[in-house]
Order: sequence, then structure tokens, then C-alpha cells
Amino acid sequence: MIAASHCQCIGSQSVTVRQLLPRSLLGSGQVEQLGQWMEAKEAEVAFVDHQLSPVQQRNLETAWGVKVVDRTG
Repeated sequence: MIAASHCQCIGSQSVTVRQLLPRSLLGSGQVEQLGQWMEAKEAEVAFVDHQLSPVQQRNLETAWGVKVVDRTG
């Protein structure tokens, strides 16, 4: 579990999602673009303001190389 008091916000991104995809919630281009952004920012955790399925969370963690926490997390 990640305590919010131990996190420092280094930036945020707002993404328009036209269709929710079962694999990763986002389209592959959006996943790649956000992954590059997080790598440049040296992010360790990504907070997603949407409920993710376990599969979506795992796939995003794999694609981004960071811990992903969804709205309910």
C-alpha cells in the first residue's frame, strides 16, 4: 500500500478516452505517450482517476514500468 504522504506530485496528464479498452483502458498510442512522459519525469507511481480491472492495472504497470494505483486504490 502506498501512503499519499510519501508521494510527491511531479506532474499530471489529462487524457480523453473515446472508448474504454479491456486490455489497458487506454489506446496503445496513449499508453506509449504516457509511458514516455513518465520515464522522462522519472516517475515511480502513476495514479489513474478511474477504476481499473486487475488486468488493466497489470498491463499498465508492465507498459509503464511503474506502480499503478487506480481510483479505488
